[in-house]
Amino acid sequence: MKTRYSHLVFHKLDTVNNPNSIHGIYPYRGKISALDAENIIKQFDENAVLLDPFCGSGTILYEAQKHNLKTIGVDSNPLAITLSNAKITTMDENDRKTEIKHAIEIINKAKTDLKNNDYTDMPKEPKKSFHIDSASEIMSIK
Repeated sequence: MKTRYSHLVFHKLDTVNNPNSIHGIYPYRGKISALDAENIIKQFDENAVLLDPFCGSGTILYEAQKHNLKTIGVDSNPLAITLSNAKITTMDENDRKTEIKHAIEIINKAKTDLKNNDYTDMPKEPKKSFHIDSASEIMSIK
């Protein structure tokens, strides 16, 4: 049986930079560009439910919700879950600005701690599940 989505089309983009995008708040490793996500999402039926089993920072979830798709996102990285939730949670503009300011403060503090090696190393067992840089980033935010 042939599914409706068997012919998704991928296009090469010359640039994906948008300094005003919500997706630029944190340079999450392996992140898909918002333009790539949108090009894929626009090909789905409006009644589709989109599952992103490795949702990372939530770019696909956010873009899918902008197109009124129902979404389900899963990730094992607590930083990814926090970023995804921040992107897809509905709030008024003042609350959003406050939360973004707070997130930037946390990120800047974590970057300083990361640079100065001022964080506790991730325990051995969970560390096996993450890229070494991701493990350090998670622990510096902790």
